[in-house]
Amino acid sequence: MPRPIEEILEFDRIKSKLRSLCVTHKGKQLVDELSPLQDKPSIEYRLNFTREVMEWRHQHGELPIPSDGEVLKLLQSLDKGDPPPVEQLLAFVSWADSISELNRLFSKEFPLLYELSTNILPVDVPANKIRQHVDENGVKPSSSPKLTSILRRIRELEEAIRYKLSDYLQLPYLQEPIIVQRLGRYVIPVKMGAQSKIRGITIALSATEHTAFVEPMAVLHLNNELLELQKEKEVEELRIILEIMGQLRTNRLPIEHDLILMGKLDLTHAKAKLALEMDAHIPKVVEPGNPLIMREARHPLLIYQKEVIPLDIEVGRGFTLLLITGPNMGGKTVALKTVGLISLMVLSGIPAPLSEDSEIPIWDRIFVDIGEELPVGYDLSTSSAHIEGLKTIYREATSRSLALIDEIGRGTSPEEGSALGFAFMERFVAKGIKTLVTTHYSKLKAWVANADGMENGAMGFRDGVPTYRLTIGTASSSYGLELASRLHVPDIILKRAYSLMDPKTMRLDQLLRTLEEQRTYWEMKHRELLEKETTLKSKEATLSIREEKARNILREAAKIKREALLEGRAIIENLIREIREHQASKESIRKVKSTIHKLLEPVAEDEPVHPHTLNKGDKVLVKTLGIYGKVEDIKDDEAIVRVNNVTLRLKLTYLEKVGTYEVEQPKVKLKLSHKRDLPPVLDLHGATREEALRRLDKYIDDAQLLGVEMFKISHGIGKGILLTAIRERLAKDPRVASFAPGAPAEGGDGVTWVYLKPA
Repeated sequence: MPRPIEEILEFDRIKSKLRSLCVTHKGKQLVDELSPLQDKPSIEYRLNFTREVMEWRHQHGELPIPSDGEVLKLLQSLDKGDPPPVEQLLAFVSWADSISELNRLFSKEFPLLYELSTNILPVDVPANKIRQHVDENGVKPSSSPKLTSILRRIRELEEAIRYKLSDYLQLPYLQEPIIVQRLGRYVIPVKMGAQSKIRGITIALSATEHTAFVEPMAVLHLNNELLELQKEKEVEELRIILEIMGQLRTNRLPIEHDLILMGKLDLTHAKAKLALEMDAHIPKVVEPGNPLIMREARHPLLIYQKEVIPLDIEVGRGFTLLLITGPNMGGKTVALKTVGLISLMVLSGIPAPLSEDSEIPIWDRIFVDIGEELPVGYDLSTSSAHIEGLKTIYREATSRSLALIDEIGRGTSPEEGSALGFAFMERFVAKGIKTLVTTHYSKLKAWVANADGMENGAMGFRDGVPTYRLTIGTASSSYGLELASRLHVPDIILKRAYSLMDPKTMRLDQLLRTLEEQRTYWEMKHRELLEKETTLKSKEATLSIREEKARNILREAAKIKREALLEGRAIIENLIREIREHQASKESIRKVKSTIHKLLEPVAEDEPVHPHTLNKGDKVLVKTLGIYGKVEDIKDDEAIVRVNNVTLRLKLTYLEKVGTYEVEQPKVKLKLSHKRDLPPVLDLHGATREEALRRLDKYIDDAQLLGVEMFKISHGIGKGILLTAIRERLAKDPRVASFAPGAPAEGGDGVTWVYLKPA
């Protein structure tokens, strides 16, 4: 039989990866049962639950999900009626403690996790019962008064037996002067043949038959009593274990309920971990019949092997059938499998490697006809199996179905294959089936270009190498002979192949190549324009920042000047006081005061200047700063003044028209008194949140003053509190251009690289 769709699209491998990430047997069992849903609320619940776990892991790290292997074995022991071993009972206590901790772990900030935790049923009664009566050595001696009494009498008997047997340890015919146990009785090892020298009973012989283990008559009755007490001890311990088993049976339903909840949490946690591995996201799920829109989609398994070129695919808006053409090994079949596998993942509640603005419809069925080896003994040929697959799609698919067909019309001549394939394609479009088809047939490309409801798509090929980029709206040549040349097929064969080609086909291929070259050229030009636009915007932002810095510097200069003038006023007032003390004339005092007012005129606000007294192009003195500039524009009661290369918006009252620049233009410079040592890595391990943010702010100040454009912060992950605080602060800091986590080898999310805007 042909392989199942999940196997063809390799969804089974995704499930295998999920299974390996689960820590519970129930979680792995739920992975095996995982399949696409057709109920939108259920799909969205699974995806939202996974999103919430992803966010929780980002903030707090791994979820502490307990293993359930020993608990499941314990339930099997209960079913069989066998007393469970101590290991299983203690494992149950540990499991119960863990789920009790999970019950208190989640807050309402994570509503779905919080809801799950509130549904955990208490199983502390059997856990406490076990804790009370069992430890790693078995049933505790204090579990019952009877057991305590039995154990006390056993210790007394053992001491009495050892005391009596110690008298025999000096005998010369002992194999060793020791006391041992055989068959639960205390005996002494005697050399073979010397048993008769001791009044007693031979209990056993050694494996070599060189030693006889003899029980002297002096301890016979004591050993008998000891064995009876051992049996009583076992009966009492069994009674206690049976009580515990009864308590476990009483709580069987809550235990199984919690096992299932932990399995669901474990599966969702595995999805979150897989999403992190794949850099996966959660797209929008839309109702059946809506268009399929995938943005930046990457094959979920290929990303583990190499860098994957993302695909943008859309079907159902303007056309319902997309014909993908291009060279062999150019990514056509991978494109089909990417669409199919991502659809299966998302509808099963698994994040997938595509952008969040993608839209995945709910499919009633997914049909896959991808060429594959048929098993030996299969009744149909490859061509027959392909036609049967097309018939099945035609009969059973609906407008809510997805069909993925590789090399339509394969297995027969290009003429017949093209005709048969296009006839089926017309029927698929008529039924509204969302269909993706690949082909090498040139006629199909031409027919699709003139058909309603269909569109061509091309996998890129440039400079003899596939680019693996899909472009919708154009067809592509198969580049078969170019690939043959690349694979070093002899020239004599290539020339003969070219001579045998149909001229019309060659002209069509040449036209397609020309169109693709032109498309590639204009795409390149478009990218260049976008890059230039980005560069210009960046420069504009830089200039704006520099202008603002210049304004700040000029404001600071004005402040310094005011402070200096005020200081001068204080000095001169002191002079006046001295003049008075020396009985100077009133006229000399008046002249000194007049001089003071003239010095302070640039600081004081003058009478308002009428707008008409200044014109565009006038040279002016900025009285508050003592610097000169040129009027660029006048708006209401403000003027735009250019001072050197800095533009200022100033009130007219601050300006005075001048004929020429009457004084040398002041220059304001920032200069560090000494070069400060700035470590290449800002290490915030162990810092509190407030201390870390304070040190980060100061570090950025120093970095900008020293012209540092990039640095690394080492903060670790921990519970995620420090990591989150740092990245939130960086996201809001206007001095920061961007930031990113470190590479896995550097510590991943434990490290953040920061890129500063130009100072």
